[in-house]
Amino acid sequence: MRPLDYRTDVLQVERALVERLQLALLERVKTVADEAELRSLDAKFRSPGDLVFVNSLERNVRWVGGINDPDNSTSVFQSAPWVDGNGRPRPGRWVLATDESIWCPRDISQGTPLCAIRSGYLRSVELYQGTPGSPELFNRFTGRRPLLAVRYLGDDRRLLNTAHSMYRVTMHFQLVGLSFHPRRGAEVLEGSDIPREMQRDPGLWRILGDGEDAVLGQPNPQSEYVHLVPGVLSVLPKGRQIIQELLAQRLFVGAVNIDVVCNVHRPDTDAVALSDIGIQPQHAVKGEPADGIYDDLGILWPFASLRTTVPGGAVQIGGKRIAMPALSHVFPANAQTYRYATENGWTFSSSTDESAPPSIPGALLVGCTLTDGSSIVFDEIMTNYVRELRPVDIGEVEETHG
Repeated sequence: MRPLDYRTDVLQVERALVERLQLALLERVKTVADEAELRSLDAKFRSPGDLVFVNSLERNVRWVGGINDPDNSTSVFQSAPWVDGNGRPRPGRWVLATDESIWCPRDISQGTPLCAIRSGYLRSVELYQGTPGSPELFNRFTGRRPLLAVRYLGDDRRLLNTAHSMYRVTMHFQLVGLSFHPRRGAEVLEGSDIPREMQRDPGLWRILGDGEDAVLGQPNPQSEYVHLVPGVLSVLPKGRQIIQELLAQRLFVGAVNIDVVCNVHRPDTDAVALSDIGIQPQHAVKGEPADGIYDDLGILWPFASLRTTVPGGAVQIGGKRIAMPALSHVFPANAQTYRYATENGWTFSSSTDESAPPSIPGALLVGCTLTDGSSIVFDEIMTNYVRELRPVDIGEVEETHG
C-alpha cells in the first residue's frame, strides 16, 4: 500500500471522509429507473456531491460540477437539458460512484457496498472550518439540518527514517452533527419513536453514531481492501461530546472526535535542475570500485508481515567481492532495523528511538527497514551501487578531454 503524498495528504483524507459519509448517510435527490431518466434530470439547481440512485445500475451517481468529460454511458452521464444558449454542454456531470466498501445502515440487516446504498437522511455533508458552537454554524447550516460537517483540527507528524522522507501522521478530525427536534424530554437527543419523524431526523446521538461507525476501520492488505484512501492505516474513535444546546430553537450540536493514522511520503527532489549540471566525461583506466552493492538488495514494502526474505546478491567490501545469500528474517515490530553485509553473512541492528546506524568494523551498511505493529512499512538502500567497468585500452581512446 503506497503512502499519501506529503503536500496533499490532508486534502486527500478530507475528501475521502466527506465522500464516504455522503454515500453512507446523505439523502438521495431522487431514485430513477435507468440512464435515460437520469439524463432527463434538470441539473440547474444541483450542488456538488448530490446523489441519485439508478435502479438499472444498482449504483449511485454523484453530481460533480466544473467538469466537461464526455458522456460515455458507463461512468459519466450528461443531463440532456444541461446546455447553454448555443446548445453546448455546460460543465458538470453525473459520475458513477465506485466505492464498494461494505457498511451496514441501521435499518438494513446486512452489509451493503457504499456505492449501492439506496437512501440516507442527512440533508448535508460537507467541510467546515469554523467554530462548532458559533452563530456562523447555525446561520450557514440550519436550513440544511440534519447534517454532519467534517472539521480538521490539526495533526501530529513523526519522522520514520533517516532520509527525512517517510512520516507517520495522525490527523485529528471532528464530525460535527446538527439536529433539530421539536419535542421535549429524552427524544430531543435520542430521536422520535414515530417512523416518519425518525426518518426526517433520527436525533443527535444516532447522527453521531452513524457518522462515526461509517468512517472507522482499517485496510486489509490480504484482501487488498483500502480504507478511505491508500496510505491510511486506521481510523480510530476519540470520544463524543455535546457542544451546544439551543433549547428555544430546539437545535442541538454535538461532535465525534476521530484520529486518522497514515503513512506519508515526502519524495526527494533535486536542488538543481538537471539542465544546470555540467558533466565532464572521463575514462577509467584502472582502479578498484568503491564499496557498495552490485545487485538490488532492497526489501519489498509495504508488506503485510514482519517476516520476509532479505534478497541475496553481490557486494563489495574492502575491495573484495562477496556473495550474500538470501535470508528469511523476522523484523522486530515498531522499530527501525539496519542491515549490514559482512564476510560471514547478514547482521542486523534494531532500535525504537530513530538513532543513527551503529558503525560495525568490516561491515557494509546496506539498508534500513521500518516496521509498525504487524508489517513492513518502508525500506531504503543506504549504500552505493557498484558498476563493473572494463579497463580501457589507451589505444582505444580517440578523443581527449580537458
